[in-house]
Amino acid sequence: MGALLLCENSAIDADQYDSVVFWSSFDKGENIYSIPRIVEDDYEAFKQQYLNWLHELGNANVGGRCITEHLAVRKEFSMWWMSLLVEKSQWKSPGLYNAFRLLAFDRLMQKEGIDKERISRVVINVHDQAVQKAVKKWCVDSGIEYVINTSGDTGSGLSSRRLFSALPYTLQAFSSVFYHVVSRWVARSLCHPKDEVANNSQISFISYFFNLDKSAIEGGQFFSRYWTALHDQLDHGHNKFNWLHLFVKSKDIPNVGQAAEFINKFNAKASSHQSHKLLDSELGWKTVCGVVRDYTKMWRAGWRLRKVDSLFSATNTKISLWPVLEHDWKDSIFGKTAISNCFFLNLFESAFQKLPFQRQGFYLLENQAWERSLIYAWRKAGHGQLIGVQHATVNALDLRHFNHPDEYSNEQILALPLPDKIAVNGDASRKMYRDGGFPEDRLLKVEALRYLYLDSLKDRVHSTVARDRVRLLVLGDYLPTVTQKQMQLLSDAFSNLSGKVEIFMKCHPACPIDLANWPLLEITIFDTPLDQLINEYDVAYTSNATAAAVDAYLAGKKVLTMLDPDTFNMSPLRGFPRVQFVVTPDDLIQHLFHDEETQCTSLHSDDNLFFYTDFNLPRWNKLLNGAPSKNSRFLR
Repeated sequence: MGALLLCENSAIDADQYDSVVFWSSFDKGENIYSIPRIVEDDYEAFKQQYLNWLHELGNANVGGRCITEHLAVRKEFSMWWMSLLVEKSQWKSPGLYNAFRLLAFDRLMQKEGIDKERISRVVINVHDQAVQKAVKKWCVDSGIEYVINTSGDTGSGLSSRRLFSALPYTLQAFSSVFYHVVSRWVARSLCHPKDEVANNSQISFISYFFNLDKSAIEGGQFFSRYWTALHDQLDHGHNKFNWLHLFVKSKDIPNVGQAAEFINKFNAKASSHQSHKLLDSELGWKTVCGVVRDYTKMWRAGWRLRKVDSLFSATNTKISLWPVLEHDWKDSIFGKTAISNCFFLNLFESAFQKLPFQRQGFYLLENQAWERSLIYAWRKAGHGQLIGVQHATVNALDLRHFNHPDEYSNEQILALPLPDKIAVNGDASRKMYRDGGFPEDRLLKVEALRYLYLDSLKDRVHSTVARDRVRLLVLGDYLPTVTQKQMQLLSDAFSNLSGKVEIFMKCHPACPIDLANWPLLEITIFDTPLDQLINEYDVAYTSNATAAAVDAYLAGKKVLTMLDPDTFNMSPLRGFPRVQFVVTPDDLIQHLFHDEETQCTSLHSDDNLFFYTDFNLPRWNKLLNGAPSKNSRFLR
């Protein structure tokens, strides 16, 4: 009988074990197995396994009612659909990828690779305590001895965020109520919608107050990079429009008070037939009381479901996902996420009840939790067609975009809230939704507003030509931890790149970097839109989740994407030519200087348009029943 070592990414004493399993490395060899590699190689099977389990969990019978019913706070709406578990966002749920890795570990030990009957002892050398607990339970249930060879990662140092996270969930929740009211109450008195427009409008847009053109908004003109050329269509049409904005803190607009000032500037423009309003302007004592009332319902339901952990094992597995998903459950029922969801529900209900009948509504679709409450509140208020606008890219492992197929045909009163239509911006995303089981007759084709500039590139042929200095554009990630890994890989390779590469960087707006932390790298930071940088670089180096990689790819550039063993490969360019996934500094160096002819073929074929790009926006005009316009401010 032998021993197995489960470790992060290195095993100095590997010879002492019959098998070594890497938790955070793509390395593999004889009797050496990589959990991230198993997930990457069979991601579709693991995705379906996870979605099946999640569907079963929502319908699990506890005390005569399913979980969805237990969490109902309205006759026709359940907070189950706003939970972190259903949202399935890797950015909000750090345990999500670990859940996939645990499923891969269970498969490795039960069905392939390792003969479990020959393993008598498992040495657990993984720092994450939740993973330790899950593997420990698996060993106990399998009758295998285990040894935990590390104390676990409890974090280092004190911070306000760490201290807050250490509080009981209920205390976190009520602290969040206080913070939300104090920080956003000002919108109630400062934000003044344009009533003469709002009261006569028939079309609404719900969008983030984020990613705005700063020079435009300072001049009193609303211009969002999410909607780009559509602004001209709305300005020159005959309809009146409502804009309901969700405030997102940024360096340009750091607080709600400043956002309200900009809103008032937009509304003061006499010629505009658009009314702007912050969702937070609906905040009031009635809303706060509604939030507390709904939270109390959630808390009581959570108490009734206190033994739900027994349901966190996928069918035909011995692994429990409860240790890595416990936080998602408890935070969604008892914590600050529960409070945030209650605020969204009550604010949307208040906002939509005040509007006259709206013939159409459009919102930025990312399948986040707040969208479920928007859909419910819109329907409750009796408004017309609601369309979710898919504005970026969709990839196979952004689980927010995927549900069990039965959810799309469920007509029960507490079914998953879905928009009437989803407006997809290209054949790539259309195929993703269709293959994921979403009804094809509920998909609309619209121009990709954020990618219209690519239309002018479709006849270009680019090539990566050998030159004395390659111009490398680094596209940073949304998450600081991922950007850190991306920069570290580049720094490790730089000793062999110095003098050969000119490095530029465009940070994600939510994740700037401090160049002082990277003294070995000579980097020029760009803050200009990506479409204006096309001629400034030869090769793009990206994380595997950023949609900006598609911009570079469709502009005819070679794309190098870092493959991260601690998260999903969420690249929308998986399987495309001219895209290389790099793991080591040697990979980065090799592919950076490998010359190859490249052609932007994805925009050439009418049968395979990655994005729909036409500056005249014929699809959008048809949808809005407006006259086509040949002018666009988007090219300024």
